[in-house]
Amino acid sequence: MELNIEQILNEVSEMREGMVRIMEYISKKEQPQQVKEKPYPLPQNPKVTKDEAASILLVSPRHLQRIRKKIGLKWRKEGRDTMYFLDSIVNAIRNNQLSWSPIAYDKIINRISKLPIMPRL
Repeated sequence: MELNIEQILNEVSEMREGMVRIMEYISKKEQPQQVKEKPYPLPQNPKVTKDEAASILLVSPRHLQRIRKKIGLKWRKEGRDTMYFLDSIVNAIRNNQLSWSPIAYDKIINRISKLPIMPRL
């Protein structure tokens, strides 16, 4: 009888140790991962040059000029340069299933995000 009680007590203590390990593991997993914040927010409606827009869409600047109305790009002439809006490029890629260059896109995002934010008057 005493052996059975001792065996039961040993098994119960082993179970408790196992439960403690499980609870420690769960508590480690429940801690939220730290989200890496962007150092600078993007401007409201960022503009990119025709060369940058063409590099994102993997076409030449001249071909971009030909297809911009067909794929629905928003653009603006500023002096001699043509500027394209980045959000319209992203929407065109999504809507028309266009091929694009993530490397060129990341370069542009890095360039845009490092601009100082001007206070509004």
